[in-house]
Amino acid sequence: MMDNAFINIDDWGKAQKMSNNLSIEKLHKRLNAFAEKYCPVYKVFKQKYHWSIMQCEYSTDIVFKKQEALKPLYDQLIAKAIHSVKPENIITFLGKKMHGKYEGETGNNYHVRIEGSRIKHSMGKVSIKMYDKFAHILRIETIVNNVTFLNTTLR
Repeated sequence: MMDNAFINIDDWGKAQKMSNNLSIEKLHKRLNAFAEKYCPVYKVFKQKYHWSIMQCEYSTDIVFKKQEALKPLYDQLIAKAIHSVKPENIITFLGKKMHGKYEGETGNNYHVRIEGSRIKHSMGKVSIKMYDKFAHILRIETIVNNVTFLNTTLR
């Protein structure tokens, strides 16, 4: 593991299967057990918790065996993302339609850091970014800081 990413796993297929089999029901069951154990009022009120999220992050990592294999591909992806992705593309990607009355912010930014470079496309409290993590992993990360955005239309 490097920072918050796996760079080598003995059985990638098994790891993917574990990820695919993540059960929300099992997660809720585990959270209820924690609440019962660590929250004394849980038993007093005899209520069940309603588990929900306000923000979420989903990442896809593509791990390269050799760092030199990622660089030329990443350079091309970054150039395309900088020169061709426009705000209307971001809005469409997020499943929305642009309305003339939309007053939120939409945009792109590109940064070069010690760890590598990153391109970020954002619309209000939602963003998608791509970066070369330690020049070894291509990570595409979607971040939603207010999930109600996904249920609303742009006005």
